[in-house]
Amino acid sequence: MSLCEDKCPREIEGEILYGAAFVDDGEWLCRAARPQDFSQKASLKSSFIQGAQLKAGSLSVWRLNDQKRLSDLSDKLEVNYGRPENLLAVQAKDLRSIKVDGVRAICVINDTRTDLAGGHDPQHAAISACQRYMPWGDDDESTGRYEQIKSALMLAFRKSGTSLYPHADNV
Repeated sequence: MSLCEDKCPREIEGEILYGAAFVDDGEWLCRAARPQDFSQKASLKSSFIQGAQLKAGSLSVWRLNDQKRLSDLSDKLEVNYGRPENLLAVQAKDLRSIKVDGVRAICVINDTRTDLAGGHDPQHAAISACQRYMPWGDDDESTGRYEQIKSALMLAFRKSGTSLYPHADNV
């Protein structure tokens, strides 16, 4: 079995560090969208996938788990973080199926950290490039792979994503 084929070492590390269960392939993962993540034509912009978070292996998502609808999760998030402009949801398997050069490129880490101040929530997770791509280099090959991964994530959320409030490119 090659690196990241079944579970990426980053996913295993997340289970150990945060003591929470592995994110199953069938789980829905939601990403909050901010107003600036949409163009004037209401289509999702690339800023939705924040480059610094992706490069750090901590692109924030929320596990739908016990929430039955996106609106329920939105209500929960509003209490602590303010009402999201929108939530887009994809299944973990759709993210893990993203490949670069024919090999798995994405892992979903059960990272319960919600902020840098020490906040935790068991429904929080993170999207990361698989271990083979970390840390990112400054060379052309690394930059090209990063762009492929970011584009594939955008496509997954645009095309496979289920939206709380539908927009033009994900209905």
